[in-house]
Amino acid sequence: ELANEEEDLTLLEEAQSEVEEVKSSLEKQRLQTLLTGEYDKNNAILTFHAGSGGTEAQDWAEML
Repeated sequence: ELANEEEDLTLLEEAQSEVEEVKSSLEKQRLQTLLTGEYDKNNAILTFHAGSGGTEAQDWAEML
C-alpha cells in the first residue's frame, strides 16, 4: 500500500520479491514438517487403478 501511495516501483518490486521469498520458505518448512513424523521412516504401498479411460489407461496402470 505504501509503495502504491508513494508511486515507488522499486519499493513495490522489493516487497514482491520478499513476499516470494517468504512463500518459498514457508513451503519448504511445510514440507519438512509433513515429512518428520513418527511414521515417516516406514514404507508405503500404492495401488493404481485405471478407472475410466479404456485400454490405454489399463495398460498405463499395469506398467506402473
